[in-house]
Amino acid sequence: MTRFRFSFLVSIFFLSLAAGSLMSEIAQAAQGNAAKVTLVKNDQGVAVMVDGELFTQYLVRSGSKPVLWPINGPTGKPMTRSWPIGPEKEGEHTDHVHQRSFWFSHEGVNGVNYWAEPRSYPPEKRAEHNVGLIDHRVFAEMKSDDEGATLGTICDWLDREYEPVLEQRTVYRFSANDDCRTIDMTVNLKAVNGDVVLEDRKDGMFGIRLASSMKVDAGQGGQIVNSEGQLDKGAWGQYADWVDYHGPVAGETVGVAILWHPSNFRHPIRWHVRNYGLFAANPLAEEGFPESDRKQGATTIKQGDTLTLRFRTLFHRGDQQQAKIVEAYAKYAEE
Repeated sequence: MTRFRFSFLVSIFFLSLAAGSLMSEIAQAAQGNAAKVTLVKNDQGVAVMVDGELFTQYLVRSGSKPVLWPINGPTGKPMTRSWPIGPEKEGEHTDHVHQRSFWFSHEGVNGVNYWAEPRSYPPEKRAEHNVGLIDHRVFAEMKSDDEGATLGTICDWLDREYEPVLEQRTVYRFSANDDCRTIDMTVNLKAVNGDVVLEDRKDGMFGIRLASSMKVDAGQGGQIVNSEGQLDKGAWGQYADWVDYHGPVAGETVGVAILWHPSNFRHPIRWHVRNYGLFAANPLAEEGFPESDRKQGATTIKQGDTLTLRFRTLFHRGDQQQAKIVEAYAKYAEE
């Protein structure tokens, strides 16, 4: 009887180990084989590496602001425009020099234009456009763990006299698996020199300029689709929880989805997403967009107060259905 009980317990033990191993394998498969994400500081900023290969790099200054460039998706190919940061590639358009890969800015802040840069205008017109500077100050946090990597930055929005208007504290969270690479952003904008008016302008706030082969206008299968089922030009200026922009890169269909967290003010928001490859989420613009029963527009951050915004950007394989963006948004909304 004792020998039987011992054998029975041993069997249960090994069955438990096998079950645990199976569950671990299932969990790992469900995560899409999570990759190791690390951060490497260099002269230009911080490189974000996925299993030793470049995912993206935080550049402390490109034009008039910090940006992320390049952004290599799950296929290893760049999913944002190279020009004007890198060399112009075949088929790329050299329009809108200020649309630099992946950035956060706004056209009107107390009368200062942070969306554009001096090169956006002819020399004789630069003064009238009152272009400001978003100046990287310091890295506040850099760490990696089993689930990804976190990068914290502090920037100052300076006017033409180099006086601070806003302090921007941003936390980037990078993660990756075989099918998708994710950038979470939490942006805190603090008024540091009196009240700050974020004006009603359509050029803002979080923007991406996609690889030229992905854009709808390229005629290679690129498509815009939002959470309301609106497509391409029909999605411009419309209210939505999320928008996905997919198309071919090096012969494979990939996509970029931006998810707007429902805890943000003005949820859902309008999207400044264009057939030529601009992809921007804007909670401020009303003027210039199609008529709607809903209204957004300018807002004011009082001296010392902070406005917080959260975004999740997915660089994924396939289109929005293959990437299960509806499910991804539902999961993000619960966080």
